[in-house]
Amino acid sequence: MAGLAAHLVKRYLNQQLPRYGVEVLSNRGVWVRDDLFLSGVDDYWAEKADPSKSLWGYRRGKASLALAHNPDFWDFYQGLPVGLVLSGHTHGGQVYLPGLGAPWTPSYYGQSYLGGWYQPGYGPGSPPVQGFVSRGLGMTVLPLRINAPAELVVFDFLPER
Repeated sequence: MAGLAAHLVKRYLNQQLPRYGVEVLSNRGVWVRDDLFLSGVDDYWAEKADPSKSLWGYRRGKASLALAHNPDFWDFYQGLPVGLVLSGHTHGGQVYLPGLGAPWTPSYYGQSYLGGWYQPGYGPGSPPVQGFVSRGLGMTVLPLRINAPAELVVFDFLPER
């Protein structure tokens, strides 16, 4: 039943957001500036996310930023022209216990992508692209956060000079 409710909310938002000037980037991208392409894919677990399709219209030699709800999907950016992938989904573990870590995370990779910056190629399980995971504002399953405070991250992307 929860899956159906989430599907209905998502369908409603996909219909309503464009009415207010908000573009939904589900397997598509847009030029936000002459030098910056922004692409987006859907949740790895809920839909058919397609990073290659999201990059249609991208011109080589320009900056490319991707939004992927779930960092579990970063592996699918291997070899694609994306300089940075921004994600959330893991909520910083939501409950983080000193000495133990997060007892449960909504990720195939467990505690690997709880939050912050991740660089490619620095050991097993490293992402193929540079990425950032925000702990976000919401919660999943339990309405509880311990040692994983909510965060709203603001980036300022400046053109190269």
